[in-house]
Amino acid sequence: MIARMSDTEIPMPNPAHRQRRQSEPPRAAIIGGGPLGIEAAHYAARLGHAVWLFERDAQVAPDVRAWAHVEMFSPWKQIRSSLGALLIRESLKAEKVNLWKYPPDRVHPIGSNFVKLYLEPLVSLLGTSYLRETRVAALGRSYMFPGEHAAEPEKRTARRFRILARSPLEERVYTADYVIDATGVSHTSHWAGAGGLPALGELGSRGKIFYRIPDVAGKDRVHFLGKKTLLIGDGTSAAETAVALAELLEKEPDGSFLWVTNSRSEMPCKLTPGDPLLRRDTLLKKANLLVKSGHPRITFLPITQVEAIQHSLATGRFQVTLQVNHETQRMTVDAVVANVGSRLDSQNFERSLHPQEPGLYQIGAKAADGAGDFLLPEGRRQIQDIFRQITGRPDLDLYAEAEAALKVMDGEQASG
Repeated sequence: MIARMSDTEIPMPNPAHRQRRQSEPPRAAIIGGGPLGIEAAHYAARLGHAVWLFERDAQVAPDVRAWAHVEMFSPWKQIRSSLGALLIRESLKAEKVNLWKYPPDRVHPIGSNFVKLYLEPLVSLLGTSYLRETRVAALGRSYMFPGEHAAEPEKRTARRFRILARSPLEERVYTADYVIDATGVSHTSHWAGAGGLPALGELGSRGKIFYRIPDVAGKDRVHFLGKKTLLIGDGTSAAETAVALAELLEKEPDGSFLWVTNSRSEMPCKLTPGDPLLRRDTLLKKANLLVKSGHPRITFLPITQVEAIQHSLATGRFQVTLQVNHETQRMTVDAVVANVGSRLDSQNFERSLHPQEPGLYQIGAKAADGAGDFLLPEGRRQIQDIFRQITGRPDLDLYAEAEAALKVMDGEQASG
């Protein structure tokens, strides 16, 4: 790997450097190429800022791709922004391509369509500003320690941010006037065992267990067709899996699944009165109905803890030990799905910064107040607020401007 200094890195500030910096467009570094990172990059670029968007994965929005086969709870109207739609429409018009509209606003796309129809086109418009397979390893202020000028933020902002990034080919230093952390939180699955600890044998079997929602109807079908499955969990992911497994049972009645939760409730999924996400509410009710209807191939065990999950290389099956209301049950199953949630880790790179570092912003779930669901419209509100601070323009609203421009384009298309 080659290590080199970017030609944008200036060792020490001087009057000429400060004057040149004031005349240049602001430099934006956005870390994390998910939906909100891409959105923030375009917001900055639309304002004329120089942008770098760092994505550690080779593919666009890897977290979304992890549930590519799952239908989203929010419809198109909520998951795409007016700015994103305008940028894509403008690019198609420039290429003299017939203007294409998104699916109807009420349609709920699956994750892969969200990536293909929205995120990938937006990334392509960023060109070389989008740095794929580039991981930010460390972030700080150029030649400044975290405690320096702690009470004088104007002196800290006199130095640009220094970003150490690694790609498969090189290590490189970038500098920026402001940084937006859009890395979100890493989702490491909880363990399936009692109390959130690994069950006996789970450490060695982890690579054989499904912790994310499996694509039961697609690429993962072979693991469940005509097989006996153990499903662990009581959230929306477990509900998605249960409904998919039940649909598979209609095609292959020789299969079955055992659904276990540690809850004392008679139904596996807890409903939220007046749930604003109607598709989620419908999903949870449908999952509960599988149990309530007494499906002959579905067994539900509440008040259950998983004591052991041991995978046999010889048979390819799992030996499972459960504590069901304090009674031990042992069984053999073909597949294990542990939709038991995930633990969150918000520290994605080394930081040498003041705790209240000026010019460093966060967007996404870890910047929210933690109350209720975090949805993409909330992330866009965060982006708008951040750029109002950056520009000093409290009335800045690129989304409203884009919405107005889209209406003009729609009118031109209708009259043309």
